[in-house]
Amino acid sequence: MQWRLALQGSVNYLMFSLFTPVMFHYHGPVVAGRMGMTLQIVGMIQSMALAWVQTKVPRFGMLVARRHYAELDRIWWRASKLSVGFAVAGSFAVWLAVLILDELGVGFASRMLGPMPTALFLAAYGLMHISYCHSAYLRAHAREPFLVLGVSGGVLIGSLVFLLGRGYGPTGAAAAFMALAALFVVPISTVIWMRRRVEWQRG
Repeated sequence: MQWRLALQGSVNYLMFSLFTPVMFHYHGPVVAGRMGMTLQIVGMIQSMALAWVQTKVPRFGMLVARRHYAELDRIWWRASKLSVGFAVAGSFAVWLAVLILDELGVGFASRMLGPMPTALFLAAYGLMHISYCHSAYLRAHAREPFLVLGVSGGVLIGSLVFLLGRGYGPTGAAAAFMALAALFVVPISTVIWMRRRVEWQRG
């Protein structure tokens, strides 16, 4: 399990680190700086939201070891709903603030991306949040079923971010990220979660 997590972590690190360098290389330091600032804020919202699930991971593992699956489902569903709810509310608040600051021409708005790419990044991170909740549940079984999805998703996202970000800037990079999260990562993650949950708990 450890080497699988390490491989996914390496791919994900490279994937999420591509946004700013691509912007810097093709669109200059100003755009790259805006990209970096926006991603920091978006990432902060998602990290705060994940606290509801991450803090319960040890308990998930204990419940799996005791085969208390009904209790596991109850706690995981509640934590996931709160986590996703906070992510959605926080994302909307951030986007609204960006929109208002941009409309008013406030100086701080020039340090961030515009409302459209910001909305796309918030949506993409919000969708990925669902996959993170799935992984917390299944990894409590001391198994790692997301290796192929993690590596392939990372390579695809990184490739499209490079291709679309080069030609269409932050909006292109954000759209590529969101599209793959919505059409590839989250649907497959959901299928994996549903199938492995039934298989492992029956066994």
